[in-house]
Amino acid sequence: MADESKKPLSNIFSEFMAATKDREQSPEYRQLVENLAKLAKTDDAAAQMLAAAVKADALRQAAESGIVDSVAANAWFHAHWPMPRPCPVCKTENNWGLTTNFAQISLGPPGPQLRTRTSPFVVVTCRNCGNSLFFNALVIGQLPKDQE
Repeated sequence: MADESKKPLSNIFSEFMAATKDREQSPEYRQLVENLAKLAKTDDAAAQMLAAAVKADALRQAAESGIVDSVAANAWFHAHWPMPRPCPVCKTENNWGLTTNFAQISLGPPGPQLRTRTSPFVVVTCRNCGNSLFFNALVIGQLPKDQE
């Protein structure tokens, strides 16, 4: 891929939108997310605005579809959950699977409820023993803050 600092922002945005059609399987999407993250760290206000707009669109899509953006989630895990990542139950290291959809955990008392408040989570599960860890989707930036 060409040096992103030399490309017009409209070209970067067009490439991003084309890559997001099949984003979970797209190496181009992963590369564009990395490039947009680099742009967001520049002093260029337009680049920062583009990166923020793309992130906002990705969060909106996640909220509407209920599907976890695995590229963004894995980037968060790499930045915040250091290796090795042993399972606290079976001690197997680095054998975690990311669920596709958000889990909604009820915040009300147990029992049948007509209107129960929920909180969204991204779930990772040990592929060896099934132990699951729940990460608040709002805290790790997988959903817009107004989704609470």
